[in-house]
Amino acid sequence: MAYIRALPNGKYRVLWREHATDDFGAPIRGQYVQRSETVDTAKAAERRRVAIESEIDSGTDPSSKRDKAALPLGNYASRYFDASESTIGKVTHDRYRDIYRCHLADVFGSRPVGSIMPSDVSAWFSALLSGESTRYVAGTAPGEDRQLAKRSPKTAKQALGVLRRICNVAVLDGAITANPALVKLSTSSKRNARNRFTHTPLRPDQIAALADYVTKDRGLATYGLFILFAGFTGLRAAELAGLEIRDLTLSDLAGTAGAVRVDRTKTKRRDDSTGVVSWQTEPPKTDESRRTVPLEAWLADDLRAYLKNHPRADDPNAPLFPGRLDLKAAKAAGRNVKDTADRFDWSEPIDPSNFYKRFMQPGESALTLPAARLHDLRHSFAVNLLSASPAVDFKRVSKWLGHSTFTLTLDVYGDYINDDISQPAGMARPVAIQSNVVPIDRKAN
Repeated sequence: MAYIRALPNGKYRVLWREHATDDFGAPIRGQYVQRSETVDTAKAAERRRVAIESEIDSGTDPSSKRDKAALPLGNYASRYFDASESTIGKVTHDRYRDIYRCHLADVFGSRPVGSIMPSDVSAWFSALLSGESTRYVAGTAPGEDRQLAKRSPKTAKQALGVLRRICNVAVLDGAITANPALVKLSTSSKRNARNRFTHTPLRPDQIAALADYVTKDRGLATYGLFILFAGFTGLRAAELAGLEIRDLTLSDLAGTAGAVRVDRTKTKRRDDSTGVVSWQTEPPKTDESRRTVPLEAWLADDLRAYLKNHPRADDPNAPLFPGRLDLKAAKAAGRNVKDTADRFDWSEPIDPSNFYKRFMQPGESALTLPAARLHDLRHSFAVNLLSASPAVDFKRVSKWLGHSTFTLTLDVYGDYINDDISQPAGMARPVAIQSNVVPIDRKAN
């Protein structure tokens, strides 16, 4: 049991005995060691004594827990990243590790995990939100340097999520009793003096105009079809890059609808040790993201015609939409660099980021269209369906988008649903049902 001893300097020492351990950390029967901690006040000493006795009763050595709490957060971060790659996938794992290095390592990496308080997390989170980062700002001309802008709340939330996961390792290890990163924090745009981010969906005619620009003005019918496909299927960028020939279901009959299956994602990642950039293939993050999206008959017709000229149409594992060789690689491969279509790389998938910078963004500028991102084609798909007359059922749209819940779809797109609240619902005048029950007072008469 633990006891308290007052010291001449006015402080207090909490003392207790615990089992001695061997080189493997196992307790040695019948052998004990004396442990102690010094605190400033009698109340603090009493609280510590009670906590120590509780830990001893539960089979935990207080000194072991103290040693674990003294380890820096970086120790638990290393353990988290070592153990998580097989469970969360390499692309997500690498992104979390980059977030830790960029936003967490300098602030918390060397701090004892037991010293990190919720107030520390709150202060760090606020500083992260108020800081600036270089990122794309709508309206930036192609090739122009990225502008400084308020850091996105999404980035701050992702960093907080990584911190929570790392602290969970410390909780499971018994170093701390509660996760300091579970504190509820707000990313309210009003509190952080940022303009709320808004989607920029394009109308169907604007999507068609953009596709025509890429097809006719840039001479790339393949990428013109890609714009139509992205705008009328609502797939995410990594899902578009992950598409292969086998994912299409098309009949041989013209004028019939088709379908596309989403079974994988592909993302470009740079290896930190070698600097080599390669495509990482992973399954969709959620069960809902693994889905089948129907294709309109006209889009299915375009795809049927496209596959007739696809050089690898007979290979089910070939990328559906090809990447592009840079100028140096095209010359080395003996391609006609003046023919833009001759620079397609049919062995690699389309690079959505490169496509946006090289073709979509210049097209928007040339056509004076709204400054939409590639991801806004996904939003366009949802908005155009929900705002149609009559609107498509939001639950169907939610499944086609691969949302985890119907609520998420309503939260993001609820304001776009075509629902004229100025008109009555059209309910008929009610007619009372006929009852066979005779009131008692009528029976008496």
